Amino acid sequence: MTGPGNEMAAAGGGGAAKAAGGAMPFGLHLSLFLRSLLIQAGWNYQRMQNLGFVYALSPALRRAWPEPEKFAAAAARHTATFNTQPYMAGFILGNVARMEEAAAASGGGPAAEARIMGVRQALASSLASIGDRIFWGRLRPLTAEVCMLVWLAAGMTCWIVPGDCAGAPLWALLSGPAASVLFYSGFAFHIRWKGISVGYACGGSSSCGLDAFDWSGVIKRLSLAGLVLCAACIAAAAATLLRPGIPASGAFWAKLAVPVLAFAAQRAARRAGRSMLFTVSAVLALSVSGWAALGILNWIRGA
Repeated sequence: MTGPGNEMAAAGGGGAAKAAGGAMPFGLHLSLFLRSLLIQAGWNYQRMQNLGFVYALSPALRRAWPEPEKFAAAAARHTATFNTQPYMAGFILGNVARMEEAAAASGGGPAAEARIMGVRQALASSLASIGDRIFWGRLRPLTAEVCMLVWLAAGMTCWIVPGDCAGAPLWALLSGPAASVLFYSGFAFHIRWKGISVGYACGGSSSCGLDAFDWSGVIKRLSLAGLVLCAACIAAAAATLLRPGIPASGAFWAKLAVPVLAFAAQRAARRAGRSMLFTVSAVLALSVSGWAALGILNWIRGA
């Protein structure tokens, strides 16, 4: 089936049209990938990620428009406002690179330029919503949970029991952050790299990348993984606090109760369809209430 990008390329023939019909050259793919890591570097309040997007796309623009004047005009077009989830930008970079090649092959023109910018904007909005739910809403909490579980496996329990890590080796201290960085970065790098090739393959489509993965399935599986790891963290923290030798003071019960209350509040808020702000507020309210009750109880006992 011929996509919009292929139709644009077929209209003009020539070398760029042949390039648009195959896979992206590895060198170009690598260049776009490495540059996309800096897409946030030029962030500004006026046009957000536009400078980073132009910088990342420049190798593809130079390939499509080798004449300096035409390259400058293409780059200037892409300085328009651009904003998306940074790890999802690869889908848009690949798509736009393919469309620019097709536009160059067909001679360009206002219609082709308007279509490129329209597809760019449509994908930026759609992929931002998906990326925010995956990376900010699920992978970041998962990363913290991975760090805590690795610390527990390495015997680092001072984040639960103060002073419990005396004499712990440096590798144990670094094991949690290192595992969490590898976990998060591995997922992010895969999406960044894969997105460029997927976008290039379906260039010209305003839904390009939206059906590249079962995004709703990915979100559900990450949510389930977060639930399981959260329960594991609570269970491990409880087991640590309940081990022999730790006094069962008011502070002890507060430490044991807070994660349980936080977990229960999150599940209750999710079932009720309430927002994350409501969940955080509920957790804080329960925590403060519990600590206040303990403080009053200790004051009464002291009086």
